[in-house]
Amino acid sequence: MQMPEGVVAKVTKTPPDRFRLAFSHLYLGHAYRGLGQIREAAENYRKAIKLLPKGRIRPLHALAMLSMGQAAEELGEREQALQLYRSTEVLGKGTGRVDLANAAVEGINRLTHTAQPAGDFVDPI
Repeated sequence: MQMPEGVVAKVTKTPPDRFRLAFSHLYLGHAYRGLGQIREAAENYRKAIKLLPKGRIRPLHALAMLSMGQAAEELGEREQALQLYRSTEVLGKGTGRVDLANAAVEGINRLTHTAQPAGDFVDPI
């Protein structure tokens, strides 16, 4: 399913500052992700991260990093996803958004802990 052209044009109308433009790209990414268009979502998350002001870190930075990490994971970009999740964990804690930090830790755990298939259990004794 494609996003209707009018919606994209309306959403991407240039806001008055970089922060609002980044915010727009973040939520446009969410819309694309909801439609299953992960590559388009990832592109908008990248734009949001690039546009967010670097001087003052806000919870939106952590949300953008987490969202990009989730998209990278869905696209099979494991190393990029891990890097983004690790950044999100730090940003989440630093901005008081422990929920985002915890979501990042869950992503790290998904990518670094592989469960043994049933039947392959090895008795340590």
